Amino acid sequence: MPIVGGLDIHRKQITFDYQDTVTGQVRRGQIAPADREHLRAWLARFSDPDDVAFAVEGCTGWRYVAEELAAAGVAAHLAEPAGTTFARAVGDCTAGDTLIRDGKIAQVGEDLARQAGEAVVIDAAGTIAVPGFVDTHVHAWEGQLRRAVPMLDFGAYLSFTAFGYGPHYRPHDNYVGTLATALVALDAGITTIVDNSHNSRTPEHSSAAVEALIDSGIRGVHASGAPVGADLPTWPADVTRLRSEYFTSEDQATRQAVT
Repeated sequence: MPIVGGLDIHRKQITFDYQDTVTGQVRRGQIAPADREHLRAWLARFSDPDDVAFAVEGCTGWRYVAEELAAAGVAAHLAEPAGTTFARAVGDCTAGDTLIRDGKIAQVGEDLARQAGEAVVIDAAGTIAVPGFVDTHVHAWEGQLRRAVPMLDFGAYLSFTAFGYGPHYRPHDNYVGTLATALVALDAGITTIVDNSHNSRTPEHSSAAVEALIDSGIRGVHASGAPVGADLPTWPADVTRLRSEYFTSEDQATRQAVT
């Protein structure tokens, strides 16, 4: 199956991610608007649909996507797209090795130890290696406040966090909360988080949150946001500084967004 990938259906667009397993080329993008006509036109790019397979996210509105894939002769599998491209390209290994170089998966297969040279070997016999979970919405700066008050409605939650402790946070507190959240996530098998960092009170607060994500080793999106109800002269202007200091590459574990 030379072309494998995933389709993620949203109300206004369909995002796609697929890999040519022969050339290794990866393509990502959007189909918009999300309707039958535009999906059908996009599927026409594949000259041999028998060599194409996509995982389709099972959510509201997915059925017409599956119908169009079937009409085009493209194999469709109901699944969560995250990690699908890599997983389907590799296949299932009942017993195998994962070779990691420079923090990235370089190869998955059998008997890779001889190719690893002086690599550190972790014996994971009897376990299952699967893609990590993704937490798409977390306010990591609140890490040290977890379990303090578990029974709050939304208004009381804002009074406790954004209007209560938030204004008193030092940059170091932002760092500690974000680091704690990231480490707890990793311990639970969550390897990617989208951190809605809504306590960016000063440039130093923002830098501390980004550095905590980097130091934790997690794959994260620093989604910078102004504190609730605050009008700050440093935000969103500080977003440009963050990008130039921390997000100079598209190929890094920590990315930037604005919320």
